[in-house]
Parts: sequence; structure tokens; C-alpha cells
Amino acid sequence: MTKLIGRVVPQTNINVKVSLANKPYKHPDTHPASMIEEEDNRMFMTMTEKEELQGLLERETFVHTQIEATKEWIISHPLDKHPAVAVVDSAGSIVVGEVDYISKSIVRLRFTAEFSGKAYLN
Repeated sequence: MTKLIGRVVPQTNINVKVSLANKPYKHPDTHPASMIEEEDNRMFMTMTEKEELQGLLERETFVHTQIEATKEWIISHPLDKHPAVAVVDSAGSIVVGEVDYISKSIVRLRFTAEFSGKAYLN
């Protein structure tokens, strides 16, 4: 797979002769502005944004595995808060249900059908 690093601007009437035989690479003294322009697949972040992203990646997550297929899951967790909850079934499909916070350490999930899967709490 080829990644786009910069833009190629076609020009006309350019004759280029290149011979790489026995010539070492010489890094250019300057670069075109297109190398530092943001695009959909290349964006810049501030240090604050990088730190916030790192914090999200390091955030504590509790994973509950529901082995028995049921319509109601009771989950006890150590997060000491009302966490965000994401649920997937055993096939890996996202499932939406009702979330009830019984306490800061217990969550009840209710669904319209019985299934097994995983709940991700953070």
C-alpha cells in the first residue's frame, strides 16, 4: 500500500537526467511547503492534544465477559464511578441496551434478547 506524503504538481517542459550509480543520497536544504500542509490523512497536534489523547489511551478500562446468554447483565467493577459502557455480542457486533447504575461499583444492563458477549467500562 502506498501512502501519500505530499502532492505532485505536474509541470511541462522539464528535462531530467538522473543517474544514481555510485552517488550517495544528499538531503535537500529546503522542502516544498506541501510537505507540511495538513490533509485528511496527515494532521498536526499540539502537545496538549497529544497529552489528552495519551490520557484517553491510558484510561482505566474494565472488561466484563458475559458467558451465559441472558437479557440482563449485572456487572460489579472496581472503577469507583459511573462508567461509560460499550457492549459487543459474541460475534463482535455492537449491542445497544439500557444501562442502570446501581452504585459506583455495580451496573445493570438490560437488553431485548438474550446473548453473551463483553461489556467495556471506562
